[in-house]
Amino acid sequence: MSWGFEITCLVESLAGIVLSLFIISAALIHPCRTGETLNPSDQIIVGITISNILFCGVNCAFIMIINVFSEMLHTSSIFHTLRFFLAYATVSGAWLSTCRCFFFFVKISNFRLGFLSRIKAQIDNLALYLILAAEVFSIGKSLLFTFTCTSLEHENSTASLIANETFYRSNNLCSLGLMTIICLSPFLILTVTTMKIIVSLYKHTNQMQQKTGDVGGPNLNVLRRAARMMTSLFIFYLLAYAITIGTLFPQNFTVLYWIFYTLFCSLGFVQPIILIQGNSRLLQTCTKILNQCRKIKWQP
Repeated sequence: MSWGFEITCLVESLAGIVLSLFIISAALIHPCRTGETLNPSDQIIVGITISNILFCGVNCAFIMIINVFSEMLHTSSIFHTLRFFLAYATVSGAWLSTCRCFFFFVKISNFRLGFLSRIKAQIDNLALYLILAAEVFSIGKSLLFTFTCTSLEHENSTASLIANETFYRSNNLCSLGLMTIICLSPFLILTVTTMKIIVSLYKHTNQMQQKTGDVGGPNLNVLRRAARMMTSLFIFYLLAYAITIGTLFPQNFTVLYWIFYTLFCSLGFVQPIILIQGNSRLLQTCTKILNQCRKIKWQP
């Protein structure tokens, strides 16, 4: 049973790395050809996918070390390094996703006066600073979490190593509360901004559909795709937060923990799929690659 669990987590993580690399390469092709800079939205997406690659990579490292070099997890420096990078990838991905939702929230909102109106006017220029602030904050919080976690018990079985060695399994209530707050803060901001975006997108979609009819045209299709993507992302964020918080609590049943860990690893695989389906350029590029692979396969 443990082998099936480990293979599933490894496949999910490897697939997440491949899809994230595809998103980064597709986002960078046009700027590299034209010499232009990435637009703010693509900058944030690239940041999210880099964090996702790190997240999946650390999960792969855990699985490989557990099966091949299990004694390495008993080395304090290696254990704390892996725990830090997994914490950093999780926190960074959460805050960058929040930055992306906040970016679009400001874009679609109408602020007449005040501080938010000035932010709206400069939001494109502020995107890079939001990314840098999220990264610095994530590094600081991950270091704080890593060094405040108490040492965990080391056991010999594979299931016990997985259950006891990963960063989010802490016996310290202070560390548990700290990680809960770290995850809760971006989640609350993300929930408010995403709900506002979804309501606005569906409102504009209905208005355009009433004017143009069911056929609509390319603009209506773009709005529908954006609305579906944000709805899918919102559901994904809800599940991701629930899974992340769920894995923070010690589980006495190995099977239950395996379910949590498998779902936790799947986060790095599901998010790129949602991003690709919601972005017309990424979806077209992916379709072209699949069509070319199909043609090569069926050539005599």
